[in-house]
Amino acid sequence: MSLTGHSFLLVVLIEICAANLVITADEHPTSDITCWTCPIKKNNDACNDWAPDVKCPLNNTVCKTTHILHRTTGESVSVIKQCAPPSECDLDSVGCKVIPHTEHMKCVSCCDKPYCNVAVPVNTTTAIRLSSYFSGASDLHPSLHLLTLTLVVVMSYLSTSKLNGQG
Repeated sequence: MSLTGHSFLLVVLIEICAANLVITADEHPTSDITCWTCPIKKNNDACNDWAPDVKCPLNNTVCKTTHILHRTTGESVSVIKQCAPPSECDLDSVGCKVIPHTEHMKCVSCCDKPYCNVAVPVNTTTAIRLSSYFSGASDLHPSLHLLTLTLVVVMSYLSTSKLNGQG
């Protein structure tokens, strides 16, 4: 098989695997997530002490935490924890940003496992988007494992064929 043939085979296999990566709502149960939730509270302890144990609404599949703190002292000003739709946790929304014309900073983090928001974000290291799909190989969707395995096999085959003078 020529290198062009190998390239075509690789593209076809990637397309087949990518088609299997569509994750439907049925594959990601949305009613199983429970987040620490509270309206505006002074600090994390006050929020967690107040938080009722209630599952998130159907389309709110992430736990979002917004923490306002003093930039120099790190003292909490307010904490809001809520169930949110994933669209509220894009890369532009998550992280720490200085609040203009104040001494405060706003840190936002999101995660998608039950009770994953027990702590509050306090800096750029903790103000992140944690996802069960991308936090580690054991949490990957099964189709992602298939795609990875397929790519390894195909790339290994292509390398072996080229070394043996077949490509």
